[in-house]
Amino acid sequence: MFLIFLLTLANGFLKTEWINTDYLRFNNGTFPINIFDILIAVGIVASLLPKGQFFFETERPHPALGWTFVLFTLAVLGAGLAALSNGAGVRPVITTARNLIEVPILVYLGYRLTPRPHSAVIYSYLMVLTGIGVAVVISLSFSGQAEDLTGGKDIVTVRVIDFVANYAGLAAALLLFSVGSGAKPLFAPWICVLLAAVCFVGQFSTLSRSDWLAAAAGIIAAIVIMPRYRTGSKIAFSAIVFPVIGIVLFISMLAASAISGKDVVGKMHVRLLTLLPGEHEGDKGAKAWDTRLGGAVAELGLWIRSPLIGRGFGIQDIQQDDAAYRHNTWTSTLAESGLIGFSAMSLICVGQIVIGRRMIRDRLDRSSVLIGGLGVITGVHFIVHGYCTMSFNQVRWAIPLAVTFGVVVRCRAMQQSMAQQYAGHLPDDYQQMGDIAPILGDDEAVPTLPAY
Repeated sequence: MFLIFLLTLANGFLKTEWINTDYLRFNNGTFPINIFDILIAVGIVASLLPKGQFFFETERPHPALGWTFVLFTLAVLGAGLAALSNGAGVRPVITTARNLIEVPILVYLGYRLTPRPHSAVIYSYLMVLTGIGVAVVISLSFSGQAEDLTGGKDIVTVRVIDFVANYAGLAAALLLFSVGSGAKPLFAPWICVLLAAVCFVGQFSTLSRSDWLAAAAGIIAAIVIMPRYRTGSKIAFSAIVFPVIGIVLFISMLAASAISGKDVVGKMHVRLLTLLPGEHEGDKGAKAWDTRLGGAVAELGLWIRSPLIGRGFGIQDIQQDDAAYRHNTWTSTLAESGLIGFSAMSLICVGQIVIGRRMIRDRLDRSSVLIGGLGVITGVHFIVHGYCTMSFNQVRWAIPLAVTFGVVVRCRAMQQSMAQQYAGHLPDDYQQMGDIAPILGDDEAVPTLPAY
């Protein structure tokens, strides 16, 4: 999983301005090749190397992997065909095509570079630690710029958008899910809650309302899918977790106010009001969706003229209006690659929600429960994030979504193979047991006999 580690860490911690420098990007005259294109190419080579001795063999690949390749291949062919006559230039066509082509490749890398069941736990820790690190970096960057909040400046002047903050939101939700999953938590429960609060503060510090909504959706999904709790217990859990996150968030805003000498709490309050419908004192009538709605409607107008395959790669680049194109990933996908591309992207998001929920329900071992939870959280997070802003229609934001989908699908295939191997050896009621049936120890590389 070394390439997955490298790709995740680079994506989480490299600033956008660093990626755009000549040190990490090469201009070949047509379109730039950046560090992620290189890492993906290296990953493809690594995936073709002989399998190691600890690679868990399954009877067949999971069907979702095949459907992914079929749908994305059709989407690329359709959008490419439409691009031949839409008038877009070579560079925007190649750049947007690259963004779509690399999504199934990332899914394949997540699938092929996940060698064994315990890799699911390793990947879960990787996502959490990356999220914590990104949250800390974003918070420090926000605090360092807080002094720029002079009297006449808006709080958006200190936005931190150079990092993939989604890792922080995903980590917060996964930490909370691990506490109530019925499996062994990633850390001690109280540590998980505090770390989740830190991650949420980092996600909040981006000042991106899209990030806030996506992170909140992921946390709500994490609580809903906790299998060990009934409705009353989930409410009690929420009554503890959300106040802790709120207190940590409020203390962080007070600290930023003290550093800057400005009313950061008040400015954040006004920004939150812009997410609510209707008129509210202090929000000046400007809503969060005002800069997005026009572009989304215009993209739907482009799509309806070619519903199946869309208008082709780069179609937005030749429009003569000032609409904010590509700031709704779903309408952007419809405009470029039609219903086929939309179906492909939907498979990535909805597919891991469905598969992840089944893994949690089956409760075969800790690894499958944790990665199943991460799959549900990731799918919900990016459905909301894609609806609100430019998201996985760009490679950097597609990496956590697509790689996680590949890992989830691979782990589901291994889970099903293990269940078949143990058919007849498990008690009929093992799924109703209070704890996860410990079929696999945390450090074991191959299946062993069940132990209770």
